[in-house]
Amino acid sequence: MNNIAQIMLNSVEVVRTVGAIVLVLAILIGFITHITGDFDKRFNWRTIGAMLLTAVIAGAGFYALPTLFNYGRAESVNIVPDAPLGGYGY
Repeated sequence: MNNIAQIMLNSVEVVRTVGAIVLVLAILIGFITHITGDFDKRFNWRTIGAMLLTAVIAGAGFYALPTLFNYGRAESVNIVPDAPLGGYGY
């Protein structure tokens, strides 16, 4: 694995980890503020369903985008080969 591929692989792992943490925190903050607010007026199944659907879509995005980036990392050897075009003079 060349250096570019290693850097891209490490960045994919960082993006997935940070994205998952941010997503969980955002969902928790959203639910806490929704529930602690005026509970009788705001407790609506449609609103909670919309929040859950948004969380699922955001989770799919945080998972799919780094996966596409990972595919680019795997194909980077075709663009920037491990060895130079002329070889190393063997």
